[in-house]
Amino acid sequence: MTNDQFKQVMTAFREVNSQLREIKGDVAMLKDDVSVLKKDMAEQKAITAQLQKHAEHASTTFDFIKEKLINHERDIYALKRRP
Repeated sequence: MTNDQFKQVMTAFREVNSQLREIKGDVAMLKDDVSVLKKDMAEQKAITAQLQKHAEHASTTFDFIKEKLINHERDIYALKRRP
């Protein structure tokens, strides 16, 4: 191997090594991003579960109020029909 060939190989090696360091940095950054996204996803699931409970409670409350209003209307109708 000539001296020029050796220099070319070493230059290529340095470039590859530099690119490898960049890739390792990018991978580390992506791992951090994935960790943050997983944490956010877990928080979103917890919030979704709470919202679901609130929605169920609101639906139950709405049904209760609706039934009370229907009964109230029936009572008023019955009172109006009395002689």
